[in-house]
Amino acid sequence: RRMAERVATGDEPWATGFQLLLESPYASTDWQPRPVETIIRGIAGSNYTRSQQDAQAIYSLALLWHITGETQYADHAVTIANAWARTLRGVDGNSNLSLGAGICGYLFAVAGDLLSPYPGWAEADRQAYCDMMMRVFYPANHDLLWRHHDTFWRSGGNTHYRLNWDTCNMLSMAAIGVLCDNRAVYEQA
Repeated sequence: RRMAERVATGDEPWATGFQLLLESPYASTDWQPRPVETIIRGIAGSNYTRSQQDAQAIYSLALLWHITGETQYADHAVTIANAWARTLRGVDGNSNLSLGAGICGYLFAVAGDLLSPYPGWAEADRQAYCDMMMRVFYPANHDLLWRHHDTFWRSGGNTHYRLNWDTCNMLSMAAIGVLCDNRAVYEQA
């Protein structure tokens, strides 16, 4: 609401930021989702970039809806979100799948949360989106944070799975907890 007020009055830096958002390809109602059954990272067939782009599109469009009140943006965000909820079944790859789960999971969760109050997103579809987050991203986030690909204990506690690896998975898990109104998942993060 504050940003909408600042944009409406032409205040800076909000007006310039809003213009940049309008010019983003992710904020276009022409953006076409390309969901996959499995997000792959770190091996042949890697396709995670498009999932990040589609999650960014959901976020950008939902943000435009909040700022402008124009439902065309939220309607298109719903279309993209529903396509992923119907299609995505897992995350795969070498150990880099954990970056895919953390980064993509976080982007999808915060985008879904921003879109959540839109009355045009049917409750059944919103629930399917939450179910996707809990079925696909949460287990992968939890697995990295708990096991670190079974390297933590073998290496005496020294692994490279720190900083961005743990952080993006913790953020993903926390955002999933907020999106899905799951306090236990949030607190676990």
